[in-house]
Amino acid sequence: MNMRGVILLENPSQENLISFKQLREEIEALFGLYGQDFDFSVSNNGMEQAMIQDLNQLHKQVLHVYRKKERQLENWKQSLSYNNTGPFCKFINVEFNGKKGTVLLENPCGDASHIDAVQQKKQVGCIFGIDASKLEFTSDTKGSGGHMTVEVK
Repeated sequence: MNMRGVILLENPSQENLISFKQLREEIEALFGLYGQDFDFSVSNNGMEQAMIQDLNQLHKQVLHVYRKKERQLENWKQSLSYNNTGPFCKFINVEFNGKKGTVLLENPCGDASHIDAVQQKKQVGCIFGIDASKLEFTSDTKGSGGHMTVEVK
């Protein structure tokens, strides 16, 4: 099975950088790997998880996640050759008081079942630490490239 998803290393930008432990927890949650032994590699250069010293090395990288017991070298090498210049999932960028954040509209790729306008406001409130009921979006997601400005009512 070939699932794709996005993990934000920080949100809003330049704040709330996740730890290596949190990254592994996000991978577990995104792909349902609870209690399973898994590893990952950076796909563009094959760098193994053990070689990653700093999460900043993962910025804009595609990770290949695999269960350790199911790893087969030929399939792994083929999957590492995947090249994509953009994000896998639909998203909107939001801005509040000069800070920029991201709301994922689907994650994993193709799963948009839980993101409606109310959920978007809740996520934006969580990103910026404000009460979602007081938020107002000043441009819609169909507007200029999916960018919205957030105001407090």
